[in-house]
Parts: sequence; structure tokens; C-alpha cells
Amino acid sequence: MHLPIGHTKRGKTLALLALPILGLPGGIMAAPATASTPTANAADPTIVTLTAQKQPKVQRPKLNRLKATAASKGIPLKDVIADYVANIARTDPAATANWPDGPVSTPDVMIDDLSAVQLIDLQGMAEAKQTSLEDAIERYGYQKYTSPMAHKLSANFPKELSGFANEDDGSVWIGFKGAIPPRAIALAKTLPVQVELRGNLGYTEADLPVAQKQLHKALRGNPDVADIATWYDPRLGAVEALVVPSSRARATLTADKLREAAVPAVADPNIQVKVSIGEGPLGADYDNYIRGGGRLGYADGFCTSNFNLISESGATKRHGTAGHCVEEGEAVYHNDVADGGSSVVVAKWVYIGSGGDIGMYDHGAMTATRTFYWDDGAKRYADARSAGPAIGDAVCKYGQATGRDCGTVTKLNHTIGDVGGQVVTTIRATDTTCWFGDSGGPFYRDAEAYGVLKGAATLVEGSFCAFTPVNRFYNGAKYYVWTR
Repeated sequence: MHLPIGHTKRGKTLALLALPILGLPGGIMAAPATASTPTANAADPTIVTLTAQKQPKVQRPKLNRLKATAASKGIPLKDVIADYVANIARTDPAATANWPDGPVSTPDVMIDDLSAVQLIDLQGMAEAKQTSLEDAIERYGYQKYTSPMAHKLSANFPKELSGFANEDDGSVWIGFKGAIPPRAIALAKTLPVQVELRGNLGYTEADLPVAQKQLHKALRGNPDVADIATWYDPRLGAVEALVVPSSRARATLTADKLREAAVPAVADPNIQVKVSIGEGPLGADYDNYIRGGGRLGYADGFCTSNFNLISESGATKRHGTAGHCVEEGEAVYHNDVADGGSSVVVAKWVYIGSGGDIGMYDHGAMTATRTFYWDDGAKRYADARSAGPAIGDAVCKYGQATGRDCGTVTKLNHTIGDVGGQVVTTIRATDTTCWFGDSGGPFYRDAEAYGVLKGAATLVEGSFCAFTPVNRFYNGAKYYVWTR
């Protein structure tokens, strides 16, 4: 029998070196001996605080002299720094010597541990935060030390680190899934800022993007969702989504409903899920092309789109899929996550009968293209269309639920009940190769369009993936696969 594969909620189950104080640039001085004892929070022993007073100090005598000059003359520190840098550039050849590709606007001048270019950027931060340059230096001037530490901790505690954050007050937050490693505390003591270390958070920084992907996928296929943005926060141990409802759901869709529906998709119970409702657009930098192999979301699941089509006259373009995927009249098309972009698409034609199982949508607000997804996130052009498959033809399929699989054609015009015209392949119909959600997906060989994934055809030997040949679009509606 033919089992339509669409409208589903199922998817594819997809030596530490301590940083010595003397090795830090900029004249960092070791902290007093009392810094060897971190402050533990008596109410919560999983929190260790290394106070700024007990951390190493960065010595900035040149900067202090420039600050004093600015104060005595009553002029901004940035102007005093600019004059100092210009004077060094005129008198010290080293300031302009290392310009292998020609001059640049800022010379290579250091003021203690801060370069001239870093000080320009810190002035930008001061303007953005509406504060003084002096304050910006205190809050952000130490990140040249903290950022390398973040990479060091991530590399050396991959199964323990929950995350690393530079806080806006100039301090640092470091979290761990379990107990705080003593070596991590030792490393944190070399930073010239206050550090808070938290343990027993229950998740690692590697767990968060996995949970984010699960949340994004769960919400992205919802037909009530027109656009979505997701991210994660290691400090909160949370994955978050901002959702723009479709026009038809704007009055009734709530954040609580979306969160309740999405929580089961996030496998890690230690990670929080947060959902908010917003207004679009959420970004303009997305790929606005609609292509074969995308995701078509419905109220009760999803299908996969086929190739883009063009009318015999060349005047109209459509978006193909399986006929049983257009029965509800409207869907939300989504590109691969890496490309972004989505649009509501409206059903234009459907045929389910002795000639096959095919249908068409318009391309919504997106631009039709001759490309299609042949694997997760991978695109290629359709350069030819099969006039009709033959026994033994090598073909591959792509579906949003199970991805890419390849096999050969074994039977032609397989018919059961009122639905016929199917081509059966050697690709087994299982939950990892050809399953609910794959319906409508492209069958192809190289750059040649072959078919529209129908579902499972049950034979004596078992169930196998079957498709309707793409030439049936022309036979039924005078549309071709649009090729390059």
C-alpha cells in the first residue's frame, strides 16, 4: 500500500596550562597573598567569588599621566590621547614601520597595555553607553585578557564548562555543569577583574546550541508562525525564541501556547525554554529565495517541498510538492535554517489519482529559483528533468525529516487503490530513511529532477520509498520543472 508521508510531528532524531601572571602583557602585577583564598557564598557553596580587590592589578602609569593632564587642562581624555599618539607617530619610526600593505589611519602606538586602536574603540563604547572614556576603559578595557581565557576554558573543560560571560560592569561570569574544577579557579585568579564562578548548573555550553536547534525546529514548522528568531543564554541556562505570528493567528496565538507546544522538543530538562511574541520583520539579512527541498509547515505537521515549476508559456512559476501536502490549502514555507527566510504559500493545484500524487503552491512573497536542497543545508541547480525513470536508475531523495538517501528504481507505475503512477526504489521506508515529513521532497540524479516523494510502497519484501515522476506536472497542468 502507499503510505503518504506528510503532516507529521516526528522528525529526525538527530594537558591544561595555567596562565602565569608574569606572562600577561601590560604589566599586570600579582595579587596579594590573600587572593589565594576565594570567597565562597555561605548560602550556596557552588558559588565562588574572586573579588576585584584580591585579583591581579594592571599597571597603567602612562594612562594615569594622560588622565592627570586632561584633568588639569579641562579637556577630554580622548583629545589628550590623540595628541600623544600623533606625537609618538612623528617621533618613533616603530609606530609606522610595520605597514606591509601601505599606511593606515591609526599608528601602532601602545599606552601601557592598551593600543591606540583599542582606545579608539573604547571611545566608541563610551559614546554608545553615554559614559566617559575613563569609565569605558574600566568596564571594557580588560577584555583583551578575559577573551583568551574564555577560549582556554572552553578548550580545556569541554564537558564541564557551562559558559563564560563578560558582564557589563567589567566583571566575569563562569559556569560549570558540575563542581567547579580547582584548575579553573586557579586560571580565574590570573584575571585582573572580579570573577564569579558557579557550579552544578546541570548543562554545558555544548548542550545549549543543541537545545536551541530543537526549539527552532519545533516552532519553525508551525503554520501559525510567520517568522522566528532563537538564541541561548549560558548564564540563565535558557534557550529563547521570539516569534512573529502569521496574520491568521495574530489574535489568538500566545507565548504560553507556543512554549507548551515546544517544550517537549527540547530534550534536556536542565535547560529552560522561553518564548515571546513579537512583530516582524525579525531581520532583513535572510535568503529570500524559495527552492526545492524546503519545509512546508501545517497545523498538524510538515511536508517537504519539491522543485520549482514554470508554466509551458513561461509566464508563471509555481512551487511543487506532493498532492496530499496541499489538502489544507495554505502552508508556511521555510528555507534551511542556515539560509533563513519563510513565507506563507497558497495552494494552486492538486492531483491525486491514477497518474500520481502531485500539487503546486505559489511562491508567496519569495523569489522562485532553480535550485533545490539535495542534503541538509546543501543546494544545487536543477539542470535537467527526467522524461521518465527506467528500472535500475540510480536516484537519491531528500526529505526534511530524514535527510538524504540513495537507491535504485525497481518498479514502475505501482498502483494501489485509486492512486497510481508510482516509481518504487530500493530505499527502505524507515524512520531514518523515508518517513513522515519527507512527503513532497525531491528525487534527483546529479542535477536532473526525477520525482516527487509520495511515501511508502509495501511489497512482499517490505516497504520502500516511492515517488511520482516529475513529468506528471506537465501531463496534469502543463508545468515543467524550472531548470537552469
